[in-house]
Amino acid sequence: MSKELLGGNGRSPDRRSLLDKMISGEIVTACEAYDNLRVLCDEGGGRFGGSPGEIRARDYLLQKLREYGLENVHTEEYSYTGWVRGPAALKVTTVAQAAGYGHAGGYGHAGASSEVAGQSHGVGRAFPCFSLPHSPAGDVEAEVVFIGPGGPREFEEAGDVRGKAVIVTNEASPGLGRMLHRSEKYGRAVKAGATAFIYMRTGSMLAETGTVRHNETGAIPAVSITREAGMEIRRLMERGPVRVRVTTTDDVKPLVGWNIIGDVSGTGSPGKVILVGAHLDGHDISQAAADNGGGSAVILEAARALAKHKDLVPKTVRFVWFTGEEIGLLGSNCYAQAHAGEAEAIEFVFNCDVAGGGGTPGVTTMGFEETQKRFRQYSDEMRTPLRIGAGVMPYSDMYPFHLLGIPSVSFGSSGPDGSWNFIHTAADTFDKMTPRGLMLDSLVVARLLTRLLYDQAIPHKTPEETAASIAHLREVFEFEGRLPNGASRGLNPAGRSVPT
Repeated sequence: MSKELLGGNGRSPDRRSLLDKMISGEIVTACEAYDNLRVLCDEGGGRFGGSPGEIRARDYLLQKLREYGLENVHTEEYSYTGWVRGPAALKVTTVAQAAGYGHAGGYGHAGASSEVAGQSHGVGRAFPCFSLPHSPAGDVEAEVVFIGPGGPREFEEAGDVRGKAVIVTNEASPGLGRMLHRSEKYGRAVKAGATAFIYMRTGSMLAETGTVRHNETGAIPAVSITREAGMEIRRLMERGPVRVRVTTTDDVKPLVGWNIIGDVSGTGSPGKVILVGAHLDGHDISQAAADNGGGSAVILEAARALAKHKDLVPKTVRFVWFTGEEIGLLGSNCYAQAHAGEAEAIEFVFNCDVAGGGGTPGVTTMGFEETQKRFRQYSDEMRTPLRIGAGVMPYSDMYPFHLLGIPSVSFGSSGPDGSWNFIHTAADTFDKMTPRGLMLDSLVVARLLTRLLYDQAIPHKTPEETAASIAHLREVFEFEGRLPNGASRGLNPAGRSVPT
């Protein structure tokens, strides 16, 4: 059909515009993203590394890629340090009531004895919790201290925390001026001599998960609790020093992961590649619908639409679903290592992480001024507002390609209500997603890809420019247990395989 619209020889000065219109019509009138996400969530669950759901999701993607007509459909294996969740427990063992507490001005009845008050309030109280990925197995009893956001300033203000269990929140550190990842907070706790890490979400009723190390086992037990549990412990601390027992029973074992790959081959310059990625994996406490089932379904829909009009696609579009992102960008690190010799041919990397909500879309441009300029131009041309971030963000799958000097963005959108306040919690489920939101984000992504396919390539950065762009993160990577350039340790790309 595309050739017929172009004319007999298939030539036109406005192939870019025609492809834009054809894929837009395809996505608006026949979008399959919602149905695909439903299968990924209901059949694959959280798709956590090593789970049966991860394998079911992998096989479903391979089936759909072949059905949609993509070429070179295959997987590439890698080995990594897997983490297996076990039961966890958090229990108050001692509340040492401070002198004068429980008398006039305190919360207790006037005249109540410290022994009665101390034994009747909090001791033996167990709080629901779960381990954070890459927590080791452990059994620790220690005095608990509240740190807050867990940045440099908060740990300095807390003083000596050696031998103590620390409660750290998921908040940003005021005045820090950059993202503060939980793995950095954990690393700061370890370096300060803490013996247990208790992660408290500040939103109501839900505990939040997320890795504390990158492809390696942590040094101290790490558990997550709700705001309500954390605030109750803090109220007990108002009485006097509180001791808690933190127990984790998690295990580690060698595992094999897969990146799932399929191409829409270019008709003009097939050796030039636009790489489009999303992480298929999520966390094991939910269906991981928004993070990142939505992103996976969105790029699958873009692949479907582009494959229908491949005669209008001038360069190869390589779609890659990475795994292991949530525990250290494992799949993308391995892919970038295995294909480093092809970096010159990869003109651009378009990563899609936390998408499908249909709210205001945005891109992180990884410090490339030309990328910022280009996407502002695209925003105006498409009459689609885009939030454009300028900084280098090392916590999603475009980052390993940034280390190769390849220009990249990470695309995401806000949820229907303007936020994704349930990400990394048990509430990240399919029912939060809508057909309209997935269609809108698929449309924006496919239209942005059309422009990248036809426009002049953005120059790569030199190794020196790349090193300079991440120099300010070296201390952060040290606390997070990553290599000095931010890559994860101990990964082994194993090569190509094709599951039956």
